[in-house]
Amino acid sequence: MSSNAGLLPRALEVAPHRWLRWLWLPVAFALVAIGLWWLGHPQALATPDRTESATTKAGRSVYLGVTNGSQAGRELTVKDVEIPKASAPGVTAKAWICKGGSIAETTDPTRFCTDVVEAEGNDLRLGTDQLMLSVESSSAAKVEIGRVTVNYREGLQRAEQPVGPTYAVEFIG
Repeated sequence: MSSNAGLLPRALEVAPHRWLRWLWLPVAFALVAIGLWWLGHPQALATPDRTESATTKAGRSVYLGVTNGSQAGRELTVKDVEIPKASAPGVTAKAWICKGGSIAETTDPTRFCTDVVEAEGNDLRLGTDQLMLSVESSSAAKVEIGRVTVNYREGLQRAEQPVGPTYAVEFIG
């Protein structure tokens, strides 16, 4: 070998491409974007395509089941529940959680639930607990209520999604 081996011109050296050291940046950006999307997109809540009907006396509350046991095992922390405005004046509606039970329709949920608590700010364990609505009218009326929307947290995920069927309630005088 000659003694000129260490004196090769720099133009002949093979150097790594400078753009390779920045390749991690779009990969990291994609992973962060996927993670952020996942945080806001938990599995959809059940929205059956049906209308539940109920009849009760005016001045009395009727309680209607919103969720069913189809998504058992999910635990939601309810931030708030948006109930569409009823189709008749003078109607009040409120969201509740039936702990340890479930109903279809009743005027006394305590017969079917171990405890009844306000939905907002409480945990809802699907399959064990049930989200329900209380609807009341002081006068005779036929009331239609659209699907409710729940703003909730499930672990790290957060969402605002519709849930349950629609309702037709008749209050008789």
